[in-house]
Amino acid sequence: MELLDTLIVGAGISGLSLAHALVKEAASASPRAILVAESQGRVGGNITTATGEGFLWEEGSNSFFADAGVDEVGCGCGVEAGVDFGRSQVAALCLLAK
Repeated sequence: MELLDTLIVGAGISGLSLAHALVKEAASASPRAILVAESQGRVGGNITTATGEGFLWEEGSNSFFADAGVDEVGCGCGVEAGVDFGRSQVAALCLLAK
């Protein structure tokens, strides 16, 4: 039986961000055995991708707090820096440009 260094419960944005940060940190230190456990049949937690009539969009986010950390995590995952907010009245509607 292999022992784990870290068990992350939930493959939502928080769990996946933590796993990404731990893997990135381990690249400069010793390797870690990390397991992300999820009860649903997919990753993403409350966030899901929907499609319709040729469009693709994200649904389900409970909240979105835009700060420098958003750009840092996005850039670390291959997404260009910058968040474009659709309307100031709807701060949770945003686009991260790939």
